[in-house]
Amino acid sequence: MNIDSVWAVPIATEHTNFFLTPTEKEDVLKLKKEKAFNIGSISENKKLLDLEKFKRIRAFFFKAAEQYKNEVWCINNPLHLLHSWATFQTKGDYHRSHYHPHAIISMTYYPQCESGELRLSKEKHALQENFEFYYDVSKHNAFNAPCWKIPLKTGTVVIFPGWLRHCTIAHPSITPRICIGANFFIKGKFSQDKDPLNEIDLDIII
Repeated sequence: MNIDSVWAVPIATEHTNFFLTPTEKEDVLKLKKEKAFNIGSISENKKLLDLEKFKRIRAFFFKAAEQYKNEVWCINNPLHLLHSWATFQTKGDYHRSHYHPHAIISMTYYPQCESGELRLSKEKHALQENFEFYYDVSKHNAFNAPCWKIPLKTGTVVIFPGWLRHCTIAHPSITPRICIGANFFIKGKFSQDKDPLNEIDLDIII
């Protein structure tokens, strides 16, 4: 897994060798779907990685998300899977810019993708966050680019903070693009200076 600092935001990418088995792929394609604006269609089940038939995929997601948590956040709190879903895009479909409220970590995995691009963006990059000042840019880089483009193919994984806006360009192929996504939070006790008045136990809430 490669973790880049883009606008001082940790973005992990990997073109993995993890592929769905024929049975898993068939089960994903058989999921009940609902139409979604611009996306194409999305699975009705928003907790699909809780299904027993997808336990191998769930383990893959947790392993990757745990690595990101341990290398970026460096915290001991265990992960909690909030949501997991699949999207299906045919030629011309795209995913509008959006983010995931309440998610600390968001992860996307592409089990079927001939080509494409995931685009991450911020309203202001790190060099402009605290002022309104515009200038001519001679070259875009990881510090000043308004948008970060990640090429996609079958097996690609991207992990990023849930608050970061992201979208995909229009799908160029007649072969459907399939994406499995997941949002994670963390659980356990959180306290400031071990003061009971400043403590919350997310094991109880979750």
